[in-house]
Amino acid sequence: CTTARFGLSKQCTMGQLDDDDDYTSAVATAGSFLGGTFTALGWWLFVGFLLQAGAEAEWASPPPVNSTLPLAPAGLRSGAYWAPGILQTAALVMLNALNWEAVSEDTLGDASVALRARLWVTVCFVVMFTALGGAIWILVENAADERAWKGAGPAVVAQNACIFAGSLIFRASRRHGEHAM
Repeated sequence: CTTARFGLSKQCTMGQLDDDDDYTSAVATAGSFLGGTFTALGWWLFVGFLLQAGAEAEWASPPPVNSTLPLAPAGLRSGAYWAPGILQTAALVMLNALNWEAVSEDTLGDASVALRARLWVTVCFVVMFTALGGAIWILVENAADERAWKGAGPAVVAQNACIFAGSLIFRASRRHGEHAM
């Protein structure tokens, strides 16, 4: 087989594989799988806690006088607790939509391409850390409310931590070569 890359050609015999390409391909595949698994786990945890809240918390506002159930937090009832996860997922897509080679200084084109790519990465990380900060805020607010159901705060933090880790794993495993995104 003959492979040509960057103007260089390589000859190999039948059945011989390029170890670097196989390793890079395996890392990219495993990283994509692991990143996707973390992201799915984050959403699965959040939806699981949300379903648990439906069974264990009082959703009526104001709650019945004789109710012994903890009250579902207002943010959980209004849907505000979804915002950090949605922002974190949007940042995951934004970060991984960028060709990582555009961020490096080795760009052959205009220098402004690297500048714009770095600005894009910065915006992605700002959104990611903002979502993580919002999740921590929800956790603290939920813990301070004595009457509130206590599962919502940890669910939002766990969701955001998993999505954050998944996006970084996906990005780190697909940085260069033909597996770059």
